[in-house]
Amino acid sequence: MNRSAPVFVLCSPRCGSTLLRVMLAGNQHLFAPPELHLMQYEDLAARNHQMEGGKFLAIGLVKAVSGLKNLSMKKAQAMVNAWAEAGKTSAEVYALLVEEAAPRLLVDKTPTYSEHPATLTRIGETFPQARFIHLIRHPYAVMDSIMRLNKKPLVRQFVFRDEIHGQQHAEQVWYQANLNCVRFLGELAAERHISLRYEDMVTDPEASMRRLCTFLNVAYEEAMTQPYEGDRMTSGIAIGDVNFHNHKTIDAGLAEAWRDQVPGQPLTEPSQQLAAAFGYTCPEPQTTTV
Repeated sequence: MNRSAPVFVLCSPRCGSTLLRVMLAGNQHLFAPPELHLMQYEDLAARNHQMEGGKFLAIGLVKAVSGLKNLSMKKAQAMVNAWAEAGKTSAEVYALLVEEAAPRLLVDKTPTYSEHPATLTRIGETFPQARFIHLIRHPYAVMDSIMRLNKKPLVRQFVFRDEIHGQQHAEQVWYQANLNCVRFLGELAAERHISLRYEDMVTDPEASMRRLCTFLNVAYEEAMTQPYEGDRMTSGIAIGDVNFHNHKTIDAGLAEAWRDQVPGQPLTEPSQQLAAAFGYTCPEPQTTTV
């Protein structure tokens, strides 16, 4: 594998990507920081301008720089600001991160990349040798998580951008992100991408991590299945999942939790077809007769 190219985790929001990121961070051959939020933008100046209202979302890059260069967060932020003032492009920032992380592989998990085909196209054109992990989760679980988090004002404003107004909107988030991933990855050579279901990751974490390690051509390490141990850049804000610290171990029970969250209306036909392609069944709402 080309170690000068990043590895990207592509997924919808609320599908367990923070857990996956932290599990990958337990491997000494990988550097998996919190969400970088880089490839939506051509350069850091545009990124800083667009993310001004939600600065906590931009902290992942600062944490990455802090970890790579052993700097305080304040000094790392100053370095990122200097890169922006110098006109660094997103591709140039990746090159710096890849160089600092070496010989480890840089892993970027930023769910918003999957929102727009143009962002995925930019990734593909910028990194023609990159590899991709497509993380998938049952639509009912994702929809329920989106709806619950949408009740939190900061999440609703800065993460969901006030665009979630009910079940149909939550379903569309799951559907469009995964459809974009399927279409993008379908154009790549098979050896460049792999899919992983969240449900498999939490019910058989060792087998899932061994499979990813084989794909990435790195040795499996037991620490990958112990995500709540050690320093993995999960302190403070901007770790990705605001509920991450509600758990102490990998909870296999979450794989089937969606069965208690069947939405009030059935999924649209396109969503049902995509879910079926991923191996999911989507029971329709139970109706009661009087």
